[in-house]
Amino acid sequence: MIRALLIVLFFFILSSIKVSAYTYCPLFSSYDFYTDSCECNYGYVYSGGRCISDDQYCQDIYGYNAQADYSGGCECRYGYVIYGGECISEDQYCKNLYGYNAQSDYFNGCKCRSGYVLSGSQCVNGNTYCSNNYGLYSSYDSLSNECECNFNYVWNTAGNKCISKDDLCEEQSGYGAQSDGFSSCECMDEYIWDESGTACIEADSFCQENMGFNSHYDGYSESCACDEDYVFDEYECVDEQDFCNDQLGDYSYYVGDGECECEDGYEFEDGECIEENNFIINSFRSSSENSDNSNFLLWLIGIPFLFFIGSKIFDYYKKLKTKKPILKDKKVKTKKK
Repeated sequence: MIRALLIVLFFFILSSIKVSAYTYCPLFSSYDFYTDSCECNYGYVYSGGRCISDDQYCQDIYGYNAQADYSGGCECRYGYVIYGGECISEDQYCKNLYGYNAQSDYFNGCKCRSGYVLSGSQCVNGNTYCSNNYGLYSSYDSLSNECECNFNYVWNTAGNKCISKDDLCEEQSGYGAQSDGFSSCECMDEYIWDESGTACIEADSFCQENMGFNSHYDGYSESCACDEDYVFDEYECVDEQDFCNDQLGDYSYYVGDGECECEDGYEFEDGECIEENNFIINSFRSSSENSDNSNFLLWLIGIPFLFFIGSKIFDYYKKLKTKKPILKDKKVKTKKK
């Protein structure tokens, strides 16, 4: 039965083709007397024993979104590109190259969707990209299309990681530095700026380097001070008693403000504290020596002076003995008659 149908169909086709003046050509074709053959009409091409349109021909080769370019070739419709022998949309083309989150930029190129960035050959989430490359405190800014540090976090000195402001201060000025809460750094408690003002150093260590082991940093006065029971001499902090012993000897004690006094029963003399009895004896000896010196001076000055006074007195008495007395006239009163 099937064989019979095929034979009938074969004779029907043969009867539709006009090989001579009485032969018929396939659909969308016409007979050419010059070539004595059937040719497809304009805009059609012969394919698979029949005439089909140029567009259909291109679609059979490159898919539904292909079309004829009317110059004997094929091209993809607008918004489609050839990929893997098939015309696919530009978005699908970009997805095939860079992953699901890629799309066409409609200028023959590809780009990542908003919020995504190209990493290697794939469009990945921007926040994931930033945190993977610049640390957990980095996020993606869709407006600038760049990675930025989160609030209260800043770029490190190398500019390749987002860190806290405290960590940045530590990078710049050492372990004892911290953020002041704004845009500057300050030293933590028990730390101070070094002489260059660029690094925070341990305050007590700084004082001990300059004033000796028995010193510390006084935060109230913001300066170095000696420990309790120690006082600063010209070079370092020393024990108060040792300081006074150097100043006044063994029998002294510290009264404060860098001053020392002798103990009870002792007096200061000749740069040291000595017992009061020895002080009195020394004072008497000193006064005796001073008295002897004074008597000698009096003797040197007084003897000539006494001789001078004595000679003046002698001359005075001598003049008295040689002087004549002066007689006064007596007046005689007379009675009037």
